[in-house]
Amino acid sequence: MTTRVQVTATAAALVLVLTAGACGDDDSTDTGDGTTTTEAEDSTTTTAPPTPEELAAAAYQASWDATFRALNPAQETEELRQLLTGEALSETLNIVNGIARDGHRVEGSVKTSTSVVSVTGTQVVLDDCAVENSVEYDGAGQVVDPAENVTTHYTVTVVNEGGTWKVSDFERLEEPCTPQ
Repeated sequence: MTTRVQVTATAAALVLVLTAGACGDDDSTDTGDGTTTTEAEDSTTTTAPPTPEELAAAAYQASWDATFRALNPAQETEELRQLLTGEALSETLNIVNGIARDGHRVEGSVKTSTSVVSVTGTQVVLDDCAVENSVEYDGAGQVVDPAENVTTHYTVTVVNEGGTWKVSDFERLEEPCTPQ
């Protein structure tokens, strides 16, 4: 059975977990099993750590965000190496370097819409129906390539390298998809 993981829900869960851990003056208690219990007046809330699926989906979205930052202006960044590895890193650096050689820049974003295909302890495979909104400009600031609500279907492999989830491979699929 395929588990649906929405990036916005993932981001909200990660913010909740990070916020709970960042507050020094709260009534939270580390239970020792990876969860945190927070007491507020008469209620108790338990927040479980993010799942590998949530972490992989968040890392994948972060890799797109970092890619667009690296394209405006087009330059290799350390952030790309922190979020991508293997073939995905090589392909992304080739794109960034090609845009830089042309003297172009790209502004935009991709909104991911992922579902989990498979999970192991160190690898998550996602199916994504990504929606891109971007504009490529030449050196004179003229529009070269606009992409408005362009939908692309991907299979994405995200791996855990030394405790960090990184995109290792993405394959563009021919079959159409519908974002969730």
